[in-house]
Amino acid sequence: MVVVIIGGSDGIGKTTLVKLLTEGYTVYNLSRNKLLNLETNIYLDVSDTASIKNALDQVIEKEGKIDLIVYCAGFSMASPIEDVDSNDYRYLFSVNVFGYIETVKAITPHFKDNKFGKIIYLSSLASKIPIPYDPYYSASKAAVEAFNNAINLELNKNNIYVTNLVFGGVKTNFTFKRKINTGKYSINFYSAVNSLAHFEQTGLELMLIASEILKLSKTNNPPMTVTIGFKNKLMYCLSKALNPKLINRLVKIKFKQK
Repeated sequence: MVVVIIGGSDGIGKTTLVKLLTEGYTVYNLSRNKLLNLETNIYLDVSDTASIKNALDQVIEKEGKIDLIVYCAGFSMASPIEDVDSNDYRYLFSVNVFGYIETVKAITPHFKDNKFGKIIYLSSLASKIPIPYDPYYSASKAAVEAFNNAINLELNKNNIYVTNLVFGGVKTNFTFKRKINTGKYSINFYSAVNSLAHFEQTGLELMLIASEILKLSKTNNPPMTVTIGFKNKLMYCLSKALNPKLINRLVKIKFKQK
């Protein structure tokens, strides 16, 4: 199986890449940063449409096919709404949403020609449960989940399957790469940012997510949405069952909002 991991140089992407290599898969890291001791690095900037198509074409030229794409690229930020920089949230959407859509657009003709293909998108509980001072990230994940649910209607008949992989906090450097725009000093803002960091750094182990991706790679007709971890599954179900105002009250408690 030929697998492309977009954003495979760090965190979940890197752990998944190593896991799949040990299973005998041919795995490519498509990102701005190379992985040392890996021969299958190809430069890709998901905010550049031409870069996406060029990188995928290089893999197809070398291997003759792509079977699975795992989209791990992501960007997060925190800012009070009145102080947010429009360049920041536009960049966030270019990475989390538009770069992903361009990836699906670019690979679909190849998948249709091969009558097979899988895409796994790393989503988040933030798509269902809001994060204080980061509505941009929540909105981006919700947008792609809706896109994926709809695109399955179009692609499943061609034996092409797209899965939203949903989870909450994960112990990665993603926490420390989050762009923080404090604006005016706010106790609520810092409480939210610190609570989110704690939630992530006490979250799932990377290998648990990599193992689920391996499982999905071997699954015929995979589910449209897979949630990892008992607590995450419970929260995902509650997000559908509870009134949004009640969810917000619970979030305010969790993130220490006054």
